[in-house]
Amino acid sequence: MKNCTKCGAVLEDNAMFCGKCGASFADQTVQSMGFQQPQFNQPQPQQPQFQQPQFNQPQPQQPQFQQPQQQFNQPQPFGQPQYAQPGFQGGTGVKQGSNKALIFVIIGVVVAAIVCVILFLFVFKSDYKKDIIGTWVDKTDSTSSITFEDGGTLKMVLRGITLKGTYKISGKELTMTYSFMGVSNSETYEIVKLNGSTMRLKDKKDSSLSELTKK
Repeated sequence: MKNCTKCGAVLEDNAMFCGKCGASFADQTVQSMGFQQPQFNQPQPQQPQFQQPQFNQPQPQQPQFQQPQQQFNQPQPFGQPQYAQPGFQGGTGVKQGSNKALIFVIIGVVVAAIVCVILFLFVFKSDYKKDIIGTWVDKTDSTSSITFEDGGTLKMVLRGITLKGTYKISGKELTMTYSFMGVSNSETYEIVKLNGSTMRLKDKKDSSLSELTKK
């Protein structure tokens, strides 16, 4: 016999319910009979773990474009005159034209220099040669004179002594060659001035000046 755990009523040992209060003794009865309620370990579902694959994504390379270098002529305002920019504007044509112009300038300078040399050697030489012909008397000594004859011969009178020889004019240089007592002598002078009736000579040896007047 057993008593109800709620109201204390006397019950049979195998009673499943209390006839007085209606309490249930099903669990206690099963345990008293030696039955154990099986316990099932319900397996916990394991969620599959997926490892996200790692892909090495290639970095997109941006194409590199080289900016073309172009020269654009900036438009001029309407009505404003346009002037050509001096200097080298690219292209081989302009450069070759500049080289040709430079060559022509150099040739012109060389030709002008040659003409000046020819005028100096021939025109001035002929003028000196023409103007020097005649008899010239030393200003400081009237007894001394030189006579230049056409054809390159000369006659010198030095204090009563007469000497004969030759002369040569090269540019502004006057070279006189004569013999004295069987000895040949040569003297070179620079023609400093030869103007009408006045001639000034500079000795190349001692730089002394001699001034003569024409008879």
